[in-house]
Amino acid sequence: MKKRILDFLFPSVCFLCKEEIADGRGFFCADCFASLRFIIDPYCQYCGEPFACEHLGGKEKCCLSCEENPPPWQQARAVFVYDDASRKLILPLKYADRLENISPLAQLMSKFGKDLFADHPVLVPVPLHAFKLWSRRYNQSALLAQKLGKLLQLDVVPDALIRCRSTRPLAHLSVKQRHEELKGAFQINKTQFKKIGKRPVVLIDDILTTGATAEACVTILKEAGCEKISLLVVARACEQTL
Repeated sequence: MKKRILDFLFPSVCFLCKEEIADGRGFFCADCFASLRFIIDPYCQYCGEPFACEHLGGKEKCCLSCEENPPPWQQARAVFVYDDASRKLILPLKYADRLENISPLAQLMSKFGKDLFADHPVLVPVPLHAFKLWSRRYNQSALLAQKLGKLLQLDVVPDALIRCRSTRPLAHLSVKQRHEELKGAFQINKTQFKKIGKRPVVLIDDILTTGATAEACVTILKEAGCEKISLLVVARACEQTL
C-alpha cells in the first residue's frame, strides 16, 4: 500500500525522455532503454571497447589496439557506448546542473564495474581545474565517485589528484595534441594521497574518448606509488563513434 501511494504521488519517470514508466521500475522506459547501447560481454578487458563478436580478442579478451599499445591502467569498464542516446544522460549532468542523473548512473556503474571492486579499492575522480570547478560549481566525476562510495561502502579520496594547469577544450584536438596539451596538467595532492598509500585505485570519470586524460592521471598516480589502477566511466567512445 505504501509503495502504491508513493508511486501515485511521485511516479517514476524515464531519465531520458521524462515520460512516466508504466510499471514504476527501472530508470528508463522501454523505448529509451532500447536506444541505449550498453557495453556487455564480449569486450576488451583493458579498455572496455565492445567486440562485434565473441571470438574477437582471443582468450585474453584484448583488442588489437591494447595489444599493440597497452594502456597504463590494468582494466577499464564503461556502462554505455558514447553516442546520441548516452549524451542525453551525461551532458545535462555535466553542463546543465541535472544532478538527479547522478544516482542512476552511479548505480549502473556499480553493476557494470563490479569486477573492479573485488579487492576493495579507493575511488579517485578525475579532477577539474579550479577555474572550471568555480564556473560549473561541481565536479561531476567527484559526485559519481561519492555516490559509488556510498553504494559500495568504498573509500573515496576526491582530492587525491589536482588539475594544476588549465587546458584548452580537448574535444576537437587529435590524440597527439591531447597528450601534448595534458603534459604537466595534473599533480598529486600529497596530503590527501596518504589516505591511499599502496591500496588499489579505481579512477572515476564520465567519458572515455581517446584516453589521454585518464592516461595522464594514471601516470601521475603510478609515479606516486600506486601499483594497481583501474578505470571506470559512464560511457566510452568506440571506433565507430569517434
